[in-house]
Amino acid sequence: MNYAVLLALLLFPSLAYADADLPATRAKAEAGEAAAEYQIGLKYYQGSSVGQNYAEAAKWFRKSAQQGFAMAQFDLGVMYSSGKGVTQDDQQAYVWLSLAAQQEKSAGASKALELAAKRLSTEALAKAQKQAAKRFEEIKRKQK
Repeated sequence: MNYAVLLALLLFPSLAYADADLPATRAKAEAGEAAAEYQIGLKYYQGSSVGQNYAEAAKWFRKSAQQGFAMAQFDLGVMYSSGKGVTQDDQQAYVWLSLAAQQEKSAGASKALELAAKRLSTEALAKAQKQAAKRFEEIKRKQK
């Protein structure tokens, strides 16, 4: 099991029991609720109640992450790091992990961010940091 998925289940055990409410969760996700979008993404990532589909998981994680949902940002960063469901991209991994680390203040997010930074050149890291700062401001504006 992926570290991010395990972390999510430990922090939010209700995610593991959302199967009975899948249609309601999907409706909330389609209405744009970040937590529901994350739950649907997690279902696709795990193949729980739906067929496993990493690309579909990334789609739902991205929707949630763009609204500032830290766990979705973390999982999307991990997906970019590994290339699961998305084209492997260390810069994008850094951007999303950076956003998650700013919110979560957890050792796991910080460690993942540190590992992502090590895979980037100095120039690429500076670019990723600018992208993360810009995305952070975009998310903050949307949340107002």
